[in-house]
Amino acid sequence: MERLSLDAFTKYTFLSGLACAPEDGTPAFLCAKADTGENGYLRDLWVLKDRDAPLRLTGDGKTGAFLWDSADTLLFTSSRSEEGKKKREAGEERTDFYRISLHGGEAEEAFSVPLSVTPLEKVREGVYLLQADWDMRYSKAYTLSGKAKEALLAEKKEDYHVLDELPFYFNGQGFINKRRTALFLYHENSGSLTRITPETFAAGSARLG
Repeated sequence: MERLSLDAFTKYTFLSGLACAPEDGTPAFLCAKADTGENGYLRDLWVLKDRDAPLRLTGDGKTGAFLWDSADTLLFTSSRSEEGKKKREAGEERTDFYRISLHGGEAEEAFSVPLSVTPLEKVREGVYLLQADWDMRYSKAYTLSGKAKEALLAEKKEDYHVLDELPFYFNGQGFINKRRTALFLYHENSGSLTRITPETFAAGSARLG
C-alpha cells in the first residue's frame, strides 16, 4: 500500500448530481477533478448508457447543474459563454443553459437567465423550476436599466458589508446577510421569470407534487 501524499486529493475523481432519465432510468452524473491552477474544480457531464462504457458528454470542465429535458436530451448550466463571463465580471448575475443529446454532437445554447440559479425540475415543455441565490440588495438589478442599474452595480462593487441580520456569516458560505434561496418559474418561449416565494422567504428543498 502506498503512503498517502499531501497532493493525493488532487488525483481523486468526485461524482455528484446523479439523476436518472424518466424513460429508461439511464443515470447521468457530474465528474469533478481538482484544478490546482485555478484553486477550484473541473466538472463534466457523463451518462451510463452502457454499464461497461460511461459516455462523457462535455469536456471543458465548466459544466454545472443539470436535469433531464427529454428521454435523450440533457439541459445543463455552463460558464463557457464569453458574454456571460463579461456580464458577471461587471457585477451582473447570469446563468447560461445548454442542451446536449445523448446521440452525439456539440451542446447547443438554450437560454440565459439574469440570475444565479440552479435548475430543479422541468414543469412542462419550456417551463422550468429554478432555485436562485437571491441577494435582497442586488439581485433585482436585472429589473432595472440605465442609470439606476449602473448605480446599483457600482454599489455592489464597493468593498464593505452592511450587517443587519443574524446570522450574518457561515463558514464555507461567507457573508449571508440579506441572502435568500428563492424559487422561480422560467418560461423559455417568453423569457419571463415568475417568482413563487416571498422576498424574505428562504426556501430549503423543493419538489413538484
